[in-house]
Amino acid sequence: MGGASFPANVYPAQECTVAALGEARTVRFPLCGRHQRLNLSVALAVAEELVAQGWPLTPDAVCQGIAATRWLCRFEQVSAWPPVIVDGAHTTESIAHVVETLAEHFPEQEVLYVFGAGKDKDVKQLLDVLLPAAKMLIVTRSRHPRSHDPAELAQMVRGRVPVVVTQSVSQAVTYALRAMGDADVLCATGSLFIAAEAREAFGLAEERDPAIDSQPASPPEQGA
Repeated sequence: MGGASFPANVYPAQECTVAALGEARTVRFPLCGRHQRLNLSVALAVAEELVAQGWPLTPDAVCQGIAATRWLCRFEQVSAWPPVIVDGAHTTESIAHVVETLAEHFPEQEVLYVFGAGKDKDVKQLLDVLLPAAKMLIVTRSRHPRSHDPAELAQMVRGRVPVVVTQSVSQAVTYALRAMGDADVLCATGSLFIAAEAREAFGLAEERDPAIDSQPASPPEQGA
């Protein structure tokens, strides 16, 4: 399965050539990054096993499902211009995926990060992964009571990249948007709470997941 970026003026996605129940198809996959291509290969294998068990899946249905995938706060673009990405990455592995995916989809642009983390995280390790790819860090805190003090975060950053301390995600986003150059991209990350409040700053807050329009198909009857 291969992947390639769509044009920059299209919501970040990747074009993947997949084997959909044995048929070669090219699909637009809204989840970005090499790691998501691996996840997609697992989902396709599951679909094949479900068909083997009698579930009435078709290649068209599988491809429609891939194209309709939506995962808030997972490399989600909340502004087309200037380009702003939110991602709830909060482990060294997931932060590395964010850095890699930004380089894949925005190869010519420098990245400003709005960053905050929980007190229970190994922030030094997160920053060691993030900072080599950062033009600037705007550190902040979410409204969650376990949010790390941004002043302490800044002490870990100073001398490595330019750093600005803010006391709320909305304040951090406002500062970052003013500091961005024409060739920059902004990414809010480090915590799902940071990502969610960044969405809120762009008027995209959702109290709960959207309603599911239809129920999934029932499994086949035993012996059918």
